[in-house]
Amino acid sequence: MCNLPDEEKVKCIIKYTDSKMKSFWKSLGGFKEKDWGALKESILNAYPGAKKGEAHTHNELKTLMKCFSTKYISSETDLVKYYQLFRPVAQAHVKNKRISEGECDRLFWKGLPKAAHKTIVQ
Repeated sequence: MCNLPDEEKVKCIIKYTDSKMKSFWKSLGGFKEKDWGALKESILNAYPGAKKGEAHTHNELKTLMKCFSTKYISSETDLVKYYQLFRPVAQAHVKNKRISEGECDRLFWKGLPKAAHKTIVQ
């Protein structure tokens, strides 16, 4: 969307929402005027905390690890599911220099069930 004119951005952005969201976004300032800057600002103002970006807490990471450490990972699909949930949260901490890449790896390993440790090592 970077190279689109503002009018096209306004028109295209609602294609990525469901019907209720589409209706809501069309009611926001900037939509009718096809003013991308105003619409973007209206959307961000409509969602508390949206301007801060996605924020993940250390508690969220610990809860995720604890949840998966007690599950039975029986397939690659189960392992990938854990990875897909873990990575965005952990990488937010790495990006904000709350943990190092090495600590990220250790936490991922720690969040795996003990039975999975044995299987992976073998």
